[in-house]
Amino acid sequence: MARRPRGATFAEIVRQVREAPAAVVVPVPLLRGPDGRAYFAIEEEEIDPDRALALVAAGALVAWDYCGGLGHGPCSPLDWFDARDRARMVAAGPPLLRDADAGRGHLVELCAPDGQALVLAMLDVRWGDLMYRR
Repeated sequence: MARRPRGATFAEIVRQVREAPAAVVVPVPLLRGPDGRAYFAIEEEEIDPDRALALVAAGALVAWDYCGGLGHGPCSPLDWFDARDRARMVAAGPPLLRDADAGRGHLVELCAPDGQALVLAMLDVRWGDLMYRR
């Protein structure tokens, strides 16, 4: 009867795993701006309206995804607000998060690798007179 080849011992397997190079994890941006800049989520959770206001007052960009598709689907592309609009948002105070059929409005903080912050308003958010869909 032929002898079966011996498999690796547990110690050999452990050594191979320890010596193997670490997997490279490349983060995937949540979205890209109109200029192609990639934006990544800062936190897994939403930010509150006061934090959003403070970010915009400090120079953050603002985009609005009124249907929750991140720029894909029926509400593509996202609405991006210029510096004049952002100044009006700051003057209006914190945004109002509302309930709608698609879900409650919420705010997310994103950041580009160069440090540019972005406040992404999603679903039913009202900020002054600038975010409104019939």
